[in-house]
Amino acid sequence: MSREIDEGLERAERTKPIPLHLNTRVKFLWEKVAKNDTKRLAQTAGVSGSLGGGLRQDGGTTDTDNTTLSNNSATFDGGAVFTNFGTVNLNSSVVTDNTAGGQGGGIQNFDHTKLHDTNVSGNTASQGGGINNFNILEIEGSRITDNTATSRGGGVWTSQTAEIRHTTISENSVTGVNGQGGGLWNNRGLVLDDVKVVRNKTTDANSQGGGIYNINDTGQRFSGNLQLIKTKVTDNSSGNGTSTTNAGGVWTNTQFTVFEDSAISDNHPTNCKGSPITVDHCVN
Repeated sequence: MSREIDEGLERAERTKPIPLHLNTRVKFLWEKVAKNDTKRLAQTAGVSGSLGGGLRQDGGTTDTDNTTLSNNSATFDGGAVFTNFGTVNLNSSVVTDNTAGGQGGGIQNFDHTKLHDTNVSGNTASQGGGINNFNILEIEGSRITDNTATSRGGGVWTSQTAEIRHTTISENSVTGVNGQGGGLWNNRGLVLDDVKVVRNKTTDANSQGGGIYNINDTGQRFSGNLQLIKTKVTDNSSGNGTSTTNAGGVWTNTQFTVFEDSAISDNHPTNCKGSPITVDHCVN
């Protein structure tokens, strides 16, 4: 009898659903693994919610393969994806044309989000047009393009540990007053390894960091520590053409390490001029 009870409890544990919120009209498939803690998401389109228009992750793991999350919206954060707790793995997927009223037009991350061979494009938000990150973010072999924020971080806004490798961040923009970081905005630890930060922009007359904005944010007691390895920051722009001191490539007031195999060049109106501190290997 005891054995039967134990086996029954084990079966119940295996079939116990993870606390994952999927809005209506989301099509999905289960992938059964130990304790059933993995869900495989197939598609979301035209779905809305307050947090995570297409997918809200509150525990466990969600995997996507060849998945499109498009035209979803969130009243607050995470137009397509809101990773609250747990892990979201986006593999060979597309996150496109999603909107958030607050942060993370495409993705809002509070726990662990990983992207591999994934496109994040055409998303919009106030902050973090493509991706807004507060915890662990890993991006590999992906493309962050044509996303828009009104305040900070057109492509990616990050305030925690992030690693971006073998990825292109291009044609993202920040359009609001005093905008910061057309391609990237960072105030914690960020590594860019073999990344192309190209053709991003901030458009306001007083904006800075068309490519990258890296800050020691004393109000939040955080300090940006950014490393560029085999990375190119080129053809980015800041301002509306009325000033020659908008840092089109990189704006930073704190730790910024540029290894010799990286380059900051051909940005407008300057590469780094306008930053409070000098950036190594950056010639204006």
